[in-house]
Amino acid sequence: MKAFRVNILSLAGLGLLMAAMLVGQSSLGECFRPDADRKTPACLLIEPVICRSTEGKEPAVSRLDRKAIESVYAQANIQIAWLQPRYLDHTAARDGTANWKKVSEIGAKRGLWGSGPIRVSLVFVNAIGGKPGPRGLGAIDSRPERPFGPGGPICIVALPDKQKAPVMETFCVAHEIGHCLGLVHAVKDPLVPDDKTNIMSGGKYSERIGKNALMPSHIRQVRKSKLLWRRCVTESGGAKSSRTQSSGK
Repeated sequence: MKAFRVNILSLAGLGLLMAAMLVGQSSLGECFRPDADRKTPACLLIEPVICRSTEGKEPAVSRLDRKAIESVYAQANIQIAWLQPRYLDHTAARDGTANWKKVSEIGAKRGLWGSGPIRVSLVFVNAIGGKPGPRGLGAIDSRPERPFGPGGPICIVALPDKQKAPVMETFCVAHEIGHCLGLVHAVKDPLVPDDKTNIMSGGKYSERIGKNALMPSHIRQVRKSKLLWRRCVTESGGAKSSRTQSSGK
């Protein structure tokens, strides 16, 4: 099936998607089924959340090479739809003096995640654990009973003020998104060959996000994610296939 390019760049598009969520289950079709052959396009919503000072000033760096990130997950026939950015105004969260658990709690209290369409919240900060980027943390879940488990929908990324290694930055973001989709580091994954460079391994950054970024086992895993949809809203406001969540646990 020919891949379709998607973007959700407007509140109108988001409104269409949220409206679809309110429609009865019978009209939404069956739950998303794992598809290792990638025959059925899937959609992943990503919402950038940019941390600023408590006064709402001096936002963290949030640059993205969207096409490069999209190309990684296109290997699993997953299209990424980028939501409009939102903001978290909290100086300690932005500067890394609040740890990932605190950032998750603050965002939850302010309604930045936990409601609305199922999505990855991509949080941009200046530092993580007091250390500047590029670095990240993925698979964070804001629910108290699952503070940091596989497939959590929140990832936190810190990028440097001056861009010195664009490929490394792209890898950092794509890697943390992979954690949200259930991927683990290659050294802990018995299904991934040690000699194959990929999104969860070591090696040259250009190869980690290259044409073989996702191993066959990675594809099977990400296609099981409960974050995936089968409906994407195009730039013109139209819809492609029906919205469903994964049935994976």
